[in-house]
Amino acid sequence: MLSGILADEVAVFSDGGGKVLAFRNVVRGMDRVIRLFEGLARKAAYRPRLLCNVMIDGLPGFVSIDRGEVLQTTALEVRGGKITALYIVRNPDKLRHVEALLAEQTS
Repeated sequence: MLSGILADEVAVFSDGGGKVLAFRNVVRGMDRVIRLFEGLARKAAYRPRLLCNVMIDGLPGFVSIDRGEVLQTTALEVRGGKITALYIVRNPDKLRHVEALLAEQTS
């Protein structure tokens, strides 16, 4: 269950750069974050496709493909065994280097 891994004060930050869909505001608090992800799960028939686990700016995270074939990275800040922040980057301008690395790995 999501509540078992989230800190009470968890925050979700999202960056679409105005080019792809992202959360406009920081979502703060376990209840709001759970409602956010439950709502996304209900609305989306598509589930993100995990490409690889990575370290992002010193944080554990992963690279995935979301609806509409949007590349995104998600970094997890963990303290005391709980996730305190999720940093989701969907801005294609900031992910060009990730696209290039993925292309190298598949060729």
